Amino acid sequence: DALILEDSDSASFAEKGLTFEVQQQLGDGIVRTIAMGSSDGLRRGMQVRGTGKGISVPGGTATLGRIMDVLGRPIDQAGDIATDDEKATFGASDSAVQVVVDAASAQLLEGATLDYKDGLNQAGFAITNPNATRTCGCGSSFS
Repeated sequence: DALILEDSDSASFAEKGLTFEVQQQLGDGIVRTIAMGSSDGLRRGMQVRGTGKGISVPGGTATLGRIMDVLGRPIDQAGDIATDDEKATFGASDSAVQVVVDAASAQLLEGATLDYKDGLNQAGFAITNPNATRTCGCGSSFS
């Protein structure tokens, strides 16, 4: 679940509305979280509100070519992102990486595998897709 920092007193320098992603329940109402912004000014005892759901971002074709922060807020000065299609950003199991794509692209990724290579050459994520006829990046690999 995501937590939102409640408005604190005017003496605090903490970011208003700061969002946290809960990573671990420690018991007795205590959780371990990751702050999705600056943690400057945070102190023990500050009030947070639970959202009842994880962090989500806009999804679908309305997001193509747009630049968003980790909370799905547009940062490209191109206005709001008009979509009702939201995707969870966290929520994959511990043993898998969740890749979020629109329904049309999901058909093209059927049977694809995602691997991570760590080495001096070609380090990073590699997608092996049996549906691709080319790997040139020209946009016609699935024709």
